[in-house]
Amino acid sequence: MGFPANHPAIIQAIERGLIAADPPTRTARGPLGNNDNNYGGVRMKGSDFGSPPPDNVGEWAYSMSEDGDGDGVWSNSADDREQAVAELKAHCEEDDVPFHGYVGELIEVDVSGPDAERMVDDVREFTYDANGDVGAKWPAATKDDIAALQERLDKAFGEWLTERKLWPTWAMLGPIEEVTDDANQVGVLP
Repeated sequence: MGFPANHPAIIQAIERGLIAADPPTRTARGPLGNNDNNYGGVRMKGSDFGSPPPDNVGEWAYSMSEDGDGDGVWSNSADDREQAVAELKAHCEEDDVPFHGYVGELIEVDVSGPDAERMVDDVREFTYDANGDVGAKWPAATKDDIAALQERLDKAFGEWLTERKLWPTWAMLGPIEEVTDDANQVGVLP
């Protein structure tokens, strides 16, 4: 059973940057010249450019609570899901509470690259502001022109982050699963 996107725990996890609003991918930009999360350009990861992911990528974090009121603690992690569930269960037993909690795999953080369409639009607006109507449609870039620029920007930005060792050095929490005594998995939060 999945959890609705408006679930308080989901909203808070997204706001706190623990999970992305949708699975991290190198997605195409949406109608506003950016991806659906309004982050900017194409999503990219350091490993796409030869940068090693953080050491804790692939571990599983766990928490006894994530109910949307800010008390979810995700500082515990284990090597795999089964170990995370076992450790979570042990914490519940220590606190003498029914087994209930959340687990999620730590995944590599993705970042927004530059947005070629937005850059061209900014140049166009500046040119219009400085030159009036004569500059309103300059540069008259086609979709192919924008795609070619986007490809160059992605490559240059990723290489620059790698060269300068500026990729994120932390992991992010992937999809969250609720676990209880009733079933080892109640559902995956979207």
